[in-house]
Amino acid sequence: MFFCLFIVFAWVVQSKSGGGYVGEYLFKKYTRTFINIMYFLKKHDGEVANVGKTMELPLLHMFFPRKDIAHFYELYRRYETGDKVYYLENNKWRKAQLEYNGKQYKIKVKL
Repeated sequence: MFFCLFIVFAWVVQSKSGGGYVGEYLFKKYTRTFINIMYFLKKHDGEVANVGKTMELPLLHMFFPRKDIAHFYELYRRYETGDKVYYLENNKWRKAQLEYNGKQYKIKVKL
């Protein structure tokens, strides 16, 4: 559990600082561990029925314009077919609305 939290912390530090030093260092030092974690996550990736209710997670609603939904589908399709260059060049921040506890917030989303 502690190691997973440390990985999340390292990812947050990396994304906030704009550099990849922490992530690169950890990956180089613990390559086998990272590969095992990535394999585990891919193997067990899937929907868990009623996980929100059983863990009492708050319900979030996100609202996107239709053109942004089409944009995300196209990004995902191109990425899955191996066109990583298109994905990197076109993965831009998109405006959306988040509803949480009856309040709406303006947010930006990027895949």
